[in-house]
Amino acid sequence: MTKVIYHAHFLMKEQREKLKKQFPPVHENSFYHHCTIRYKPKTTAFIHMGTRAVLYAYGRLTTDKVDVLLVHDIKSANKYPHITLSTAKGIRPGEAKAEIEANIHKIERFDGYVLNIEVIEGIHDGRNRYTIPLANLQPV
Repeated sequence: MTKVIYHAHFLMKEQREKLKKQFPPVHENSFYHHCTIRYKPKTTAFIHMGTRAVLYAYGRLTTDKVDVLLVHDIKSANKYPHITLSTAKGIRPGEAKAEIEANIHKIERFDGYVLNIEVIEGIHDGRNRYTIPLANLQPV
């Protein structure tokens, strides 16, 4: 069994490029990678590898540490599901949750949902992401 660091909705290449055009990186570390569903899940029973979904962006938060896109993701265990767009030097993407909590009043809310973001459900083992059934794991 592969060690699961996090279960997530991963953005496909076209979606990452689309987001980068609409929301260029503010900080030097660029991500545009995923929306975490659950960090270090205790079970893989509820992971539906390869399932496609659509997330809806409703706001953006930019601080001196992070730049994130807030999304509606009904599967996410996070209080504020988001996609980390970029982080400042020395700031890890995992720090975005605390920045959102500390700056919730600074979120720039969009007028309705700005865009639909197509994603695919999968896992990350610390090195690779996987989006096919666990029995057939291959890095993507």
